[in-house]
Amino acid sequence: MYIAVGDEAYARISGKLHNHGVRYRTKSPLGNVWNNASHTFPPRSEMFTYEFYVMPEDEHKALHAIHS
Repeated sequence: MYIAVGDEAYARISGKLHNHGVRYRTKSPLGNVWNNASHTFPPRSEMFTYEFYVMPEDEHKALHAIHS
């Protein structure tokens, strides 16, 4: 699991995972989403947290993508 705080961090991390071909699931106050590619968010003032989950076999690839 990796946690991103705020929409910009969500977009950055989801973009990295997507670009490296890593399937992921996110959990947030907006609900659960598989590979949400829209990167658009409703206007609001709160900073939401987003939890990223990947399959165990993709963990190494995901860590490499996130930290690259």
